[in-house]
Amino acid sequence: MSELRSSLGVEVISPHLDDAAFSSWHQVEKIGSRVLTIFTGIPDDPTPSKWDLSTGFDSSHDVMRARIQENEKALAISSTEAVNLDYLEREYRDVSPSVAEITDRIEAVSLGGASFIAAAGIGKYGRSHIDHVITRRVGRELLERGRDVSFFVDLPYMLPIMRMDHWPERLPIEKIKRELDLDVEVESCELSEEEQMRKKEASHAYETQFARTNRTAFGALSRNSAYRWEALIHPK
Repeated sequence: MSELRSSLGVEVISPHLDDAAFSSWHQVEKIGSRVLTIFTGIPDDPTPSKWDLSTGFDSSHDVMRARIQENEKALAISSTEAVNLDYLEREYRDVSPSVAEITDRIEAVSLGGASFIAAAGIGKYGRSHIDHVITRRVGRELLERGRDVSFFVDLPYMLPIMRMDHWPERLPIEKIKRELDLDVEVESCELSEEEQMRKKEASHAYETQFARTNRTAFGALSRNSAYRWEALIHPK
């Protein structure tokens, strides 16, 4: 299946407008790949969230428009198509959309016979963001519908603080199995030097989010070694 994905590309299902580039750049760059981002909607109320305020914005409208433009700039580095599904992020909604509804929408906009790679929604420090968890559940729903689905390890949240060499080999596999409720195997993806350079450029294109996300990840994104490895989780 990896050879097929390499030739046809994949549909990378991202919770937010930076997660695919941060976490699955090796897949994003494959010819024919597309990034389907779920939570890209601009809320009716311009009141900023606490996160928006921490990134220097006083309007949810302004920050979401900026983030959409940043995503287009980042994905243009690999000539990857961006597809935005326009659901509201957790900070802007009262009720979460249903997993079945999102899955229906993804199947409607996906390429025929496409393979999917969805966020695993597994955090190393504390609970995972609900939008990432919803994305994981969408991936599971697609799997149950008979689609070809793998999961990407969410970065930078699963990066080690200190030792970054070959970190996919040290992932908590039993925790991953429990969270996904699947028997799985982990594929380590080592990016070439050129891929690492492009990934770093793409990651820094998310100017509104990069500094705040880096602080949340204890500065991991400031280290060149953070861009060398990614990991995929494949159901057995």
